[in-house]
Amino acid sequence: STRALAAIYWNEVRPAVGFNLLIPVTPQWTGFELEWLKRRVLRKSRYGSDLPRRWLHPYAARWWRRLEAEIVRLRAQSDLS
Repeated sequence: STRALAAIYWNEVRPAVGFNLLIPVTPQWTGFELEWLKRRVLRKSRYGSDLPRRWLHPYAARWWRRLEAEIVRLRAQSDLS
């Protein structure tokens, strides 16, 4: 569900790599090293906690709204297929 994806975004993704939203775009981005990313997500996870107040994280909230809209659009598109 979109609610479950929001919980993953706010409790696992944002705490682990939210800093990346603040870094200017580089000419070539190669992503994160997988083992480092796994450890970082596990260490920073807020799973089971209340969702953070989105107004305290406006840039992350803006990205979540864009992701959510795209998820809804793609799901609707796949329902039409």
